[in-house]
Amino acid sequence: MILDWYPSTMSYVLTVPRGDADVLALMQEHGFDYSTAASTSAKAVLYTREPYAAVAFFDYGSDAAKANLARLHEEVELSWAKTSDAHISCPADQQLAPFQKAGVEYARRRKNTLFGDVPGLGKTPEAICVANEIQAKRVLILCPANIRLQWQAKIREWTTMKWPYIIHPILHGKHGVHPKAHWTICSYDLARSPVRHLQKVAMTLAFSMKPTTSRLSTASEPARSSGGMMEQLPQYLPWLIAAMSLWLSPALPFLTALGRHTPSPVVSASTPSTGCPRTVSANASTHLRP
Repeated sequence: MILDWYPSTMSYVLTVPRGDADVLALMQEHGFDYSTAASTSAKAVLYTREPYAAVAFFDYGSDAAKANLARLHEEVELSWAKTSDAHISCPADQQLAPFQKAGVEYARRRKNTLFGDVPGLGKTPEAICVANEIQAKRVLILCPANIRLQWQAKIREWTTMKWPYIIHPILHGKHGVHPKAHWTICSYDLARSPVRHLQKVAMTLAFSMKPTTSRLSTASEPARSSGGMMEQLPQYLPWLIAAMSLWLSPALPFLTALGRHTPSPVVSASTPSTGCPRTVSANASTHLRP
């Protein structure tokens, strides 16, 4: 198996001798395309322009391919770190395991991170500690409905937010969003709900996100400034759109932390244990361990 880089087409080409690997599996798992013209009965030729797909085959790369993928490969290797000496913000009575510290250290240097540990290794404390590190002011969590209260308990155990803070698990969609919650916990099912069911939720969130320029805070409360709600709607529309987009995002587990600077999403997802890192998204870094 050989991975090569062709600058003329900006493509990575993986040549696979027939019988050495399952060609269809390589295409499905890593996102390669099949070249009918270049393939023969003795070899299959796959190609991609996506470096995140190609980097999984770094060890099979030519000098040109390795040179082009070197920086990305280094980042992938760092994602497998098993220990770290970094000081991570967590309560005095809590302590992260060495590999969890490595995960948080990896995440805090990036805008987006996917924790791909198998269940039971402590992705939830890692995600909360990332929020601690960036000193998040407001956090949104999407998770299965049956662990919303578990998330609430873990936040109380691991957050370093100064008391008093508000944790609001949305147990019923009709209750909407707490306008002053520091942590909002929502289920996948609510995120999948039709737009009409989420209008009150999104409107509440949109108005609670708006910098304080009037008394308007929830969809159910009348405006205390000049003009009615409909007259004021245009100035709030960007916030409403942002909130609706947030609530209607694809139902993957993620924790969005609105920090002092750039928002830093952290995705906490369970994946089966594998011998090598999965292909990663072009828009997210990964922290993966076997």
